[in-house]
Amino acid sequence: MGLEDWDWRDNVQGTLTSDKYYSPPYSLTIPGAFTDFYCKAEGTLYIPNGRVEFAHLYPYDTWFPEPPESLTHVFFRVVLPPGGTTPPSKYYSIGIDPPAKVVALGYTEHDMYWDIFGQLDPTEFNFYRVTWWSVEGVGLVVRCEVKIDNEWYKICDDFIDPGDRYKEEQYNRVGFRLSRGRCIDDIRIYKAI
Repeated sequence: MGLEDWDWRDNVQGTLTSDKYYSPPYSLTIPGAFTDFYCKAEGTLYIPNGRVEFAHLYPYDTWFPEPPESLTHVFFRVVLPPGGTTPPSKYYSIGIDPPAKVVALGYTEHDMYWDIFGQLDPTEFNFYRVTWWSVEGVGLVVRCEVKIDNEWYKICDDFIDPGDRYKEEQYNRVGFRLSRGRCIDDIRIYKAI
């Protein structure tokens, strides 16, 4: 995916860097404090149930300390038509916050499985995935995982939202919020069939 495959919040566009990458020749980074961006590539505008995988580089040599604005978010079920650059009011986001040892979905937090997350190296790219799906009689289930030695491991308990919101909306997009210094690469977006 290239920069043109994303709508950039408030037209603050990320850049490509060849200094750090998971797969050559570059990765995506953010020049300002932070920005949000939402995928508009063909086939990604309606993903009510799906998965996003990505390689992520943390900008520090240790998980601690971390500036409060540097939380990374994965957005899904974003109700925003293509071309939209203002923050949407309807969406889900999962935030990964190593210093607080939590993963948060909205206002719900789960403690990280630190025995899993602690195996990751903050100085290297780490591969994450977020999966979301509807379960009849239960609601929306959201799972956050990391890859260690080619195996996927949950980094916290699954989130469950009985409300299971926005799945019937016309647009159901995927996006990210990155902070300065973080890099993201090898983004893969899947729609459940």
